[in-house]
Amino acid sequence: MPKLKRSHDRKVTTLSTPNGKRSAIANTFGLPSGKQYSCPYATSICERICYAGKLEKMYTSVREVLLHNWNALRNADRYDMWAMIDTMLLDFKQDCDTKGATHLAEEGNASGSDTDVLAVNCILRCNRRGLH
Repeated sequence: MPKLKRSHDRKVTTLSTPNGKRSAIANTFGLPSGKQYSCPYATSICERICYAGKLEKMYTSVREVLLHNWNALRNADRYDMWAMIDTMLLDFKQDCDTKGATHLAEEGNASGSDTDVLAVNCILRCNRRGLH
């Protein structure tokens, strides 16, 4: 089973690099934008102004990560999706613990474990994007 890849997003990080320009921990999960991928109902206006699509064109390494995730999830059944997302979230938690960064469990999430809640959200996101 392939492993999902995380990328760095400094806007939502709990630990930045010393210069503050990047997340010190890969903290974001994404799928490629566009009608043929995760936005099947995108309008022509959406496609023209989509910031995600622009970033994917500017940063080919980001596009490669997003395509990897898309290809890993698009034919997976719900169990395999859950397993891949759970592994990705456990890796994130381990990276946070190793570097002394906070994660959801430390921010007062009372509705369940951070991994379970995030995994459900990721699967729902995949379902809305036409992955299952």
